[in-house]
Amino acid sequence: MKSVLSFAAGLLATVVMLATHAAARPQVPPGVKTAAPPYTTAQAARGEKLVKEHCATCHREDLKSGEGDIGLSDVGLLQYWGVTPLGVLARQIQTTMPVDDPNTLTLQQATDVVAFVLWKNYYPAGTRELPADLKALNRIQLQTAEEHLQLFVALAKK
Repeated sequence: MKSVLSFAAGLLATVVMLATHAAARPQVPPGVKTAAPPYTTAQAARGEKLVKEHCATCHREDLKSGEGDIGLSDVGLLQYWGVTPLGVLARQIQTTMPVDDPNTLTLQQATDVVAFVLWKNYYPAGTRELPADLKALNRIQLQTAEEHLQLFVALAKK
C-alpha cells in the first residue's frame, strides 16, 4: 500500500510539473497552424547557429526583420510564405542568402534554417528531420488556401 501511495504521489508531482511547464510555454500566435511539418529540435538548433552566423545581420536573431527584408516570424511568415511550399523557401535561402555571399549554403543548411524558422514560429518539433530534398519540401506548406484567406480577412478587420 505504501508503494502505491508513493507511486501516486510521484505521478501527481509529474503531472503538476508538466502542467506548469505547459502553462509557461509561449502562446501560439493567431493564424499559426500547429500541425507541424517534420523537424527536430536538433535540426532547429543547427539552423539557429546558421542564422546567428549568416542571417542575423539582416533578419536579426528573432527573425522579425531587419534592413528592408520580409519578416520570418509570426504573421509576417504566414503572410508571405503561408501557401508557398517549403521547398521554395529552402531554395530561396540556399541561392540568395546571405545577400552578400549567395549560393554558399548547402541544401541541408538551408533546410536547417527552415527548421529554425518553424521553431521560432511555434511549430512543435517532432522525431523526424525536415528532409533536405526539394521534391519532398515542395509537398509541404504551412497553410491551406482557405486558412491563408482567413488570415488576410482577420488582418483586414484590425
